[in-house]
Amino acid sequence: MMFRYSILVFFLTFFIHQGFSQNIGLALNYVEQGEYEKAKSIFESLYKTNPRKQDYVLGLSNVHVQLKEFEEAKALILKYIGDKDTYPDMFIELGHVYTVEQDSVNAEIWYTKAIEKVKENVGYAYNVGRVFQNYNLLEEAIQAYEIANAEKPQISYSIQLAKLYGEQGNIEKMFENYIELIEKNDKYIDVIQRNFEAYITEDGDNANNFMLRRLLLSKLQENPNILYNQLLSWLFIQEKDFKKAFSQEKAIFKRIGIFDFTRFFDLAAVMTEAGNYEEAAEVYLYIKEQSQNIDVQLEAVLALMEIEILKNEDLNEIEKAFKSHLEWYGYSAQTLYLQLQFAEFLAFNSNKIEQANSILENTLNYQVNTFQQAQIQLLFADILVAQQQFNQALIKYSLVSKMVKNTPLAQEASYKTALTSYYKGDFDWALTQLKILKKATTQTIANDALEMALFIKQGKTETDSTQLALRKVAQADLLVYQGNPTQAIEELKSVFEVVDNYHIKDQVLYKLGQAYENLKDYPQAITHYETLLVEYPQSIMLDNALYALALIYKDKVEDTEKAKQYLEQLIFDHEDSIFFVEARKLYRQLRGDQNI
Repeated sequence: MMFRYSILVFFLTFFIHQGFSQNIGLALNYVEQGEYEKAKSIFESLYKTNPRKQDYVLGLSNVHVQLKEFEEAKALILKYIGDKDTYPDMFIELGHVYTVEQDSVNAEIWYTKAIEKVKENVGYAYNVGRVFQNYNLLEEAIQAYEIANAEKPQISYSIQLAKLYGEQGNIEKMFENYIELIEKNDKYIDVIQRNFEAYITEDGDNANNFMLRRLLLSKLQENPNILYNQLLSWLFIQEKDFKKAFSQEKAIFKRIGIFDFTRFFDLAAVMTEAGNYEEAAEVYLYIKEQSQNIDVQLEAVLALMEIEILKNEDLNEIEKAFKSHLEWYGYSAQTLYLQLQFAEFLAFNSNKIEQANSILENTLNYQVNTFQQAQIQLLFADILVAQQQFNQALIKYSLVSKMVKNTPLAQEASYKTALTSYYKGDFDWALTQLKILKKATTQTIANDALEMALFIKQGKTETDSTQLALRKVAQADLLVYQGNPTQAIEELKSVFEVVDNYHIKDQVLYKLGQAYENLKDYPQAITHYETLLVEYPQSIMLDNALYALALIYKDKVEDTEKAKQYLEQLIFDHEDSIFFVEARKLYRQLRGDQNI
């Protein structure tokens, strides 16, 4: 019997609680709709059930204020506060009623009482500061937090103060508090740097940049803490002053005494992405010279050679550099990736297929793991595709997929299988492969597979039964793959003579833009991308073209305003684009803040 009674009490309590929760939700909904009388009726009922529940008091007093029933609101809060004055956050609520009533004198009295309570007990600081902040009383919120910080510095309110100073526009104090927070706990450094991004720009002469730089240099003189070097390096990277960032990284490296080159690799990668190849090469050379670890040295050499290939200035000199490095480090399993890089360069940049294959054949004699064997076979297959030996390439790709099942490398091999089928004109088999890859765990491959499948489907129309146009586009893509962008352009232009398919023409325009970019003919690239935007407004390639145009105007033409226009169009009209996140990030950088 007792057990049944307990169960009954439990369920009654549960349903009563659920009923109150639903009532509060309904009351708040009425408040949002401006139906204050209805909200008032509900809050009055709730208040009667529990006059000490703060949510009910605040809900009812807020409705009174909205109805300009100021005396009722004040009486309600005063009754809650009582004689002991133990609820300083409620002092602020009462002060707010006076503020709305335009009685600034009494409002100030109650705000001051709240501050005095914090002085008596800094444990109130968080709630008091938060409520002040809710009512945009920033000075009072700052005062509450600063009192607590002075009284008990071990309980830091630096992050709250930093945000408040930022809202006030007191940027220097904001920087100081954020840095103080990192000094106490360096795990916040990444979060704080993201917050800094809203206030600094690429312009080193910007007032906020100058302020942060001066503050960090001053702190570094007072206390040689590598934390300040790290922040300075980060700041110089944002300003694209990579030489100064490199200097800070070297200072950090010398002082920590640990041979960890991660930060150098990260810096060089940023330099490379920004097109600062010479400066990136300096960093990789520094790593190579400073490291005693052969694997680290080889990683730096690989990156150095990638830069040389990107520069693409003198193929003979690049080949000599590869041979020189391999003579120094030797042809062995340890230099496998350098050899694969060399073979790929010979095949795709120098058109020396036999030499490339000879290097690959030699690597098969090494004692390497299955994954490395698969990488060797994948490159063999890539070279076979360039030679248009499609069937042999397909066999190799299939072998790779079986060797490393359910890995990103296997998915890459499957995607290349689909590409190869596409190049040879076997569009049905290509679609079969692409359908599977739409669910690939590698997002880039999944997106590429989806895009290509859609293109092939749209190109296979009833009116274009011979699929001549699609075959021409596939041939052009193969020419690009083989390193012949000029021939690819001629092939693409010929497509317009044989097709009237909307979904082929827009793709051709985009591919022409890409081919001209490959040739560094940016005016022609811009022309074709912009033609796509104007003539094919329903194209699935619009976001691709917008992003490509933004990058050209930013990096090649150096017209920031034009770049921003295209990014704006992408952000606001193509929220589902795979470029959306990067476009928004780039847009914020160009604006100098994080607000769109």
